[in-house]
Formats: sequence, C-alpha cells, structure tokens
Amino acid sequence: MTNKERYDLWIGSELGLLKGVVLKKESFVNFGDITSLDKTQCITSMCWQKQDKKLTNIVFGLKNGTVKTFDTSTCEMGTSLTCNKVAPVRGVAALPDGSIVTCLENGNLQRWKNGQCDLEKSVGDDIKVMVHNKNTNDVIATGGQENDLKLWQLKSLDKPIFTAKNVKNDFLNLRVPIWITAIDFFNEDNNRVAVGSANHVVRVYDRREKRRPVFETDWHEHPITALTLKPNNHSIFLGNSAGHMSELDLRSGKQLGAFKGNAGSIRSIVCHKTQPYIGVCGLDRVFKLYDTNRKIVKQIYMKSNLNFILMPDTELQLTEVSGEKRERATEDGEEADVWQNMETVNDESKSEKPKKKKKK
Repeated sequence: MTNKERYDLWIGSELGLLKGVVLKKESFVNFGDITSLDKTQCITSMCWQKQDKKLTNIVFGLKNGTVKTFDTSTCEMGTSLTCNKVAPVRGVAALPDGSIVTCLENGNLQRWKNGQCDLEKSVGDDIKVMVHNKNTNDVIATGGQENDLKLWQLKSLDKPIFTAKNVKNDFLNLRVPIWITAIDFFNEDNNRVAVGSANHVVRVYDRREKRRPVFETDWHEHPITALTLKPNNHSIFLGNSAGHMSELDLRSGKQLGAFKGNAGSIRSIVCHKTQPYIGVCGLDRVFKLYDTNRKIVKQIYMKSNLNFILMPDTELQLTEVSGEKRERATEDGEEADVWQNMETVNDESKSEKPKKKKKK
C-alpha cells in the first residue's frame, strides 16, 4: 500500500503508532517509529487541525508529555512540542488561528503558537479529560478525579465560565465522589455538556439552568470510559471498561439497545456526521464499524491496543473486498443456488418401520 492511498480514518494506538485505515480493503498502515515502541509514547488524545479549510493535519498528545503533528496528505510527521516530561497529555485542541491548546494530567493548560507557549494556566489537579467545543472554537471543558466539570473560555482564563456543583449526598447521607472520565459537547449547542464518570453515572449539564445536572442516570456497574452524542442530540452512545456498549435515550433515560462484539475496555466511540456509522475501538485490538441498527459493518484486527479514533467529514468508502474474497463469495453464492434449484426426491422404498409389539 502506497502513501497515496486514501485513508478513511485514523486510529491512535497504545504503543504510539498512528494507524491509517482503508475500509474497502480492510487493511491499515502504521506510521511512526516502529523500531522503538514504548508505552510511554502511548497516544492519549487526538484532534483535527484545519489547513486551507480542509482536515489534513492531525495533532496528537502522548503519555510522555509530548504533542506531535502529522500531515495526512503527505503522511509525514511534523513539528513536536514538549509540554512536560512527567505528566501525560489529557487533551489537545487545534484553533482556527493555527494555535494549539494542550492540557496535562497535572492541570497545566498551555496555548502554543509558532512553537512557543504564549499562555499558561492551572485548571486543577488530576485532570482525566479535556475536550474542545467545536461549536464556538473558544470554549474547552475539563474534568477529572475530584475535579468537577469546568468550562473555560480561552480569551480570558482568569476563572471558568461554568463550574459544576456536586450532586446531593446519597441515601446514606454520604458525599458522592467525583471522577470524570469522558466529556462531549452537544452538537450545535453551546450550553449543554454530557459527562461520564468512573462511578458508572451519566450526567447532562445545562449552564443556562443550574450548576447541578439536569439529567442523571446509572448505567451498568463499571467505569464509563468513552461516550459520544448522536448527531440529533436525542441519544448518547456509551462504552465502559468491561466492554459493554449501549445507546441511551436522553429524553426518557431508557436503553435503546446494546452493541455486541466488544471483548475489552472501550476507549473511543466516534459518530460520522453525515453517514449512519459508529466507529469503536479499545483494548481488544479490533476496530469495529457499526450502523445505526447496531450491526457490525466492518471489523479489522489492528494488532495493538487502540486508544483513539479520528473520523473525517468526508464519506466513508465501504465497497466489498476485491480478489480472492469476492471470488469465494461468488462461488458460495453459485453453490447455494445449485442446491436451492435441486428437486426434492421422495424415496418410497423407505417406509416407516412398524412398531414392535410389546410382549405380555
């Protein structure tokens, strides 16, 4: 496979490799330093960076505190930024003006422009996730362990524009712990945010109404590790550390259905904007593409643990695999037609055996 091949989507692995996936061939290509694979180079976050109004560059953060860029048109690595050699990167965001925002696990938020840091702010300790709001391009959300949801405006980082308030005590009058593991903004909505926690709780916040969640429900018994909203904002796709994945209705709180086929912790769930497809990856090393009916459309073994999926705005090409698989499929179809067209023959010689009389 040449570098001129059109890759449908990109996946970041736990060993620091960036994988370009071709769905029609059910294959992929690794990009990165394969000779020195190390889990310290684990890809922890990824985002698109527009160049000439096209999604051509990828910005991804590593566990060792480094941020790198990758040009998908030439398939070459670009510049790298060293944020911190101790704390892993928990979120990256590429702004329209060409600057890059990074957030580390220790809460160090930085804005980079032309390879130099021009803004730095502490957003709290134990950050587990930082997400950029693509609707406004100027708001980010942060959260982590004992660090509740906060919305920050990049123009003025003096204080957050929204700070969530912890829910009321439980039925034993004990404080509910805070441990945010996944965040996603509503599509074309600047006020509502969906949050998943390690306490297997899903919450929806609306900063126009109140600081506490406007929607809350429990889901399974394991930590939620990934979530994404459906384009119509009516339901949400959830994945946890045990490999369970479901679609949850945000209006009624009921589970609409489960996605089967995942055998390990789910790390990333992405919905295509225009096509009815959902991409899923995790620690079972298999990338799966589902349709809205929760059926697997494509399934590719990627040979390493997977952490993050980037899906472009262009349509995915899902043609059948050519070559031996297509010939085998046609042969199987012809053979099935032969068996279906055969007439059934009744063998009259074989009559039913008479029943044995019982001896008195």
